[in-house]
Formats: sequence, structure tokens, C-alpha cells
Amino acid sequence: MCIRDRANTASGWRSLALCQEEQNAEFALLHWQKAHQVQGQDTDVLNIAYLQQKLNDPAAAFLSFTSLDLSVLSDEDKQNTAQLALELDELEKGEQYLLVSSADQAAWYLEAAALKRKQQQNEAALVYLNKIVRTNKEQWVRLHLQKAWIYQAMHNFPAAEQAWRAALAKAPEQAELHAGYGYLLVGMKRNKEALAHLRYAAKQPQYAKDVAIAGQVAYLSAEEQDAEDTLYWLKQSIDRQHQAEKQNALSKTELYRLKRYHQTIAKNWQLTASK
Repeated sequence: MCIRDRANTASGWRSLALCQEEQNAEFALLHWQKAHQVQGQDTDVLNIAYLQQKLNDPAAAFLSFTSLDLSVLSDEDKQNTAQLALELDELEKGEQYLLVSSADQAAWYLEAAALKRKQQQNEAALVYLNKIVRTNKEQWVRLHLQKAWIYQAMHNFPAAEQAWRAALAKAPEQAELHAGYGYLLVGMKRNKEALAHLRYAAKQPQYAKDVAIAGQVAYLSAEEQDAEDTLYWLKQSIDRQHQAEKQNALSKTELYRLKRYHQTIAKNWQLTASK
């Protein structure tokens, strides 16, 4: 049971706030605010900020944290403020708190870049990515994966290729990297190289329901005059299209053309095999 100590005094409101924090965060927040109104302390603002965050009001929490002088904040407070800045797209201010904390800078810059990419601000995304100095393996791959997609969107294909290759050098087993690089190579008219990467990706579990990649592998196999592989991947694409759960489905027109192509290749293959 909470008993008000010295009603209407700052210490009284603080006692009530501490008593209420576990049971009723909204009441605790009101009591901390009352205490601060009567006799403001930096600790009041910090408690207010964390309760605002707990009550899913990140904008209010961010304003509370940033109203305090940096010297008042602990390392945890600074890291928390930097993370709130990511949620609120307050990146310029958030970076100030990041740089004076022990937070993982690479992780923060990767998230900041992803946010800017989502907003189609590729130049701004690159600025953040280029600030990354140290990474672990996973971050290295994420860094170059983001760069690859950005450079492709900017039609800077040599830079995109360099980024894909850098990512693949660290994680040659990742199907997503092979698929992305393979599609880039298709765009660069380097189909034989593209086929190897796309075929690898298409065989992996995460692409087992992808209709388009199977069709792409089929067409590239046909260019290489590999009838057996062509037929296999055409059938894969058609079968995947008819699954209830699928990814990158074909339009009715694309499916019709694929089926006709499959029939033609199958007929020619049978004729060749009978000779």
C-alpha cells in the first residue's frame, strides 16, 4: 500500500511514484511529473523518460532524454536515446548520442541506412554505410548487401558487383547473395555466370517456392543448350506456380508462354533423343 509522505512535496510525489512503478506505470509517470514540477531534478526527467518509453510513447521519451545535458546521462541512457532516434527517424540527433556511448556503431548505422533505403534516399543511406569501420561477419554481409542493392538502384553496376562479391566472399553459402548477384549478372548480359549463381539459389530451401527464379534458371539453361536442365526448371516453375503458397508468381500471360516453351522444348528434346 502506498502512503503519501509529506503530501504535495517533491519527495512525497517521488515516494508515490516509486511505489506505483510496478503496479501502475501511468500513475507513476504522473507522480514523477508532479515531483518535477514542485522541485525539478534530472533524475525525475530520467524516470519520466523511461516510463514514457514503457508506455509506448517513444516521441515523448526521446524529448525527455534529449532535454537533459549529455553529462547527466549514463552510457545506457545514451544508447537508449540513440535507439529511440532510429525509431523516430531523428538520425542526426541520434548519432550524437551514439558517438558518445559504447553502443555498436555498425549495428546502428546499418539500421539507419536501411531506414533511408526504405525512404528511397539512397545517397543518404550510403553516407551512413560508409561510416562503418568495424564489423563482425554478419554485419559485413549486411553492409555489402545494402550497398549492392543501392548501387543497383543507382545503375552503378560495377560498384554493385564489387559489393555482391565482397558479401559472397564472407558468406558463400547464402542463397540470397547468389540470387541477387545472379540477377545483376543477367542485367549485365553475363548469362553463363548468372546461371551458376541463380541455379545454386533456386535449389536452396528459402527459394523452394519462388516461381520466377526457377523460370529464369530454365531460360538461362536453354541458352546454354542444356535441354535436360531446361525441362527440369521449366517444370519446377510451372509446378511452383500452382502451389497454394508461392513467391514471385507469374502473370497469366507469363505462365502461358512458359507452358508453351516447355511443350516446345520437350518436343524438340524427344525428337533429338530419338535420333
